[in-house]
Amino acid sequence: MMKLSKILSSPWFAAVVIAAGIGIRAAGLIRLPLDEGEAKLAYQIFQLYGGHTAGIWSNAFYSLFTLAAYWLFGASDVTARLLPFLCGSLILFLPLLVRDTLGPLITGIFILLLTFDPALIYSSISAQSPVMAVFFLGAAALLFLRRKEGLAGFFLGGFLLSGPAAWLIFLVFIVTRFVYSLTTPADDEALASLKTFLGTRNVRALGIGLALTLGIVGTGFFLYPTGIPAAFQDLAAFVSAWFQSSDLTPVRMLVVFIAYLSLYGLAGSTAYLGGLIPPLLRRAIGRWLLVSGLVVLFYPGHQSTDWVLLSIPLGFCASYLIARALHTEKVSFPVLAFSGLWVVLGIFTYLNYLGLFSRIPGTVEYQFSLIGLLTAPVLAMISYILVGWGWSFQISKRGALITLVLLGLISGLSTSWHAALLSKNPEAELWNTRPYPADADLLQATLDDLSWRRFGVPGELTIQSAGTTSFSQRWYLRTYKNYVETTALNPVSNPDIILTSGVTPQLASAYRGQDFVWLRRQDWSQMDAAAWAQWLAFRTMKYEEDKILLWARTDLFSSR
Repeated sequence: MMKLSKILSSPWFAAVVIAAGIGIRAAGLIRLPLDEGEAKLAYQIFQLYGGHTAGIWSNAFYSLFTLAAYWLFGASDVTARLLPFLCGSLILFLPLLVRDTLGPLITGIFILLLTFDPALIYSSISAQSPVMAVFFLGAAALLFLRRKEGLAGFFLGGFLLSGPAAWLIFLVFIVTRFVYSLTTPADDEALASLKTFLGTRNVRALGIGLALTLGIVGTGFFLYPTGIPAAFQDLAAFVSAWFQSSDLTPVRMLVVFIAYLSLYGLAGSTAYLGGLIPPLLRRAIGRWLLVSGLVVLFYPGHQSTDWVLLSIPLGFCASYLIARALHTEKVSFPVLAFSGLWVVLGIFTYLNYLGLFSRIPGTVEYQFSLIGLLTAPVLAMISYILVGWGWSFQISKRGALITLVLLGLISGLSTSWHAALLSKNPEAELWNTRPYPADADLLQATLDDLSWRRFGVPGELTIQSAGTTSFSQRWYLRTYKNYVETTALNPVSNPDIILTSGVTPQLASAYRGQDFVWLRRQDWSQMDAAAWAQWLAFRTMKYEEDKILLWARTDLFSSR
């Protein structure tokens, strides 16, 4: 255990883990097309990029950064998600700013947990997530503690320009501060020490850095003066969301937490309730978890990525639990042997669980899988009792604990892999709460092929969308300058391509049609107990789909 502690405390370990975390996030960037929410943001910035609009009306920092990315690298799904990816990756470096305070071991473990935090991973590959606000606020707070007040002011400005998520976090902070003041005596020594500590900081430098960021970065170096008013637009959007209904119910949010963050919740809660965290941090984190949990669950405008507001502090608490276990637990050969047996039984149980859903009920293979699933836990309990009688129940307890830790580690890595959308069915992950264009690539390829046939270059077709529109549709057809949306077709018009939701065009020219699945959304109403069991095993999901029909004029198929 001591050797493992030294490994976790090493700066090289932190470097390797951070590199792995960045690689996982990069691999998940293009696994799915932009969903409706992401496409709306990306297309609004594309309109600014093309000169069709003149101002920024929301998410100022994201808009300005993504606009610059469009100029440098072109508009694409990757550039639309570039800022969240960078912020989600840079968060992994933040614990290094307080390594001297936390200690090398806690820092190394915390970096490891941040790297594989499922909520943080998915937030890093989603253009519409609070990860930008979380990173800017975290960097501002840690730099302020390290007496880098001017630089902290810059990141605080970035936080205020991070969209509605900034106001959500600000609300959680204000309510947490209020609850803390109500539940903590005014003469509390730790609180008095904190006030004294904060009084030694250069607030003026913080204010100057904040003002410069809002004045320069917030206006795009004075090119887009609507960037600062956009922050107030974000506030208005945040407030209005409290009075709107949402398909993302608190129950559905809770299911996402249980499916992906149960281990973080269990380990973090154990460390918190066990008093393993320094007192002042324990009080602050406890109240933050309470307030943020309630807000994330019941705020009508919530999204699945908001769980990152809880997963990060829970991971921080869990770091103390793991550090203590490394210092106190001694492992002998009998413990390892018993733990190895239980790991084998655990894997055997899981394989038989999978076998139930891959075999036909009633067959011999199915019956063997069922027998194996039922007998493995019985064998585990028998071995626990026999080892306790033969050696010591202390060995049984430690072996069982190590087994749970190992299986928890395997399960945690699996949920992280799924959160990065690296599984075979990334669209089935519960983080995907908004509809997304399932056949976007296929539709684009079809249009580009027809354009090549007719004009020798892509993007030259005249396209009319009649009665069907979405932000993802506008985003993925952005390269077609002759794309227009209409409520009904003009009988005398004969565009190259017609897009409809199912209506057959009645025009002078003849057309061929092909349907594509456009907006696909998870349909939890069709998911029963058996369907959820299959989701757990193979990530299968029931969907509701909106199709789009592409009608191509028949002469496009003839040679030029």
